[in-house]
Amino acid sequence: MRDVNNRETDWFRGVYRRHYPDVVRYGLRRLDGMAAAEELAQEVFLVAWRRRSEVPARTLPWLYSRPPPTRPRWSRRCTSHGRTARRRRCWGSPA
Repeated sequence: MRDVNNRETDWFRGVYRRHYPDVVRYGLRRLDGMAAAEELAQEVFLVAWRRRSEVPARTLPWLYSRPPPTRPRWSRRCTSHGRTARRRRCWGSPA
């Protein structure tokens, strides 16, 4: 893998291709619906692009640990449905 401080577009495209489906599935387990999960994944990858110099070689765990900058909005979406089981699994919500 390239030097962490010299990440370019090809590196990001590879990470996106490999891990986008995993991040979407992660969102599906925590949010209601595919559209919300895909939007969440897009925001997570935006953070990854902006912070690419900080992303370690083991990318997927890092992506899972990156709540998007709009985390409060996601928390509201998770809790607004009144489903306790899902609410516990939302980004940043206590288990």
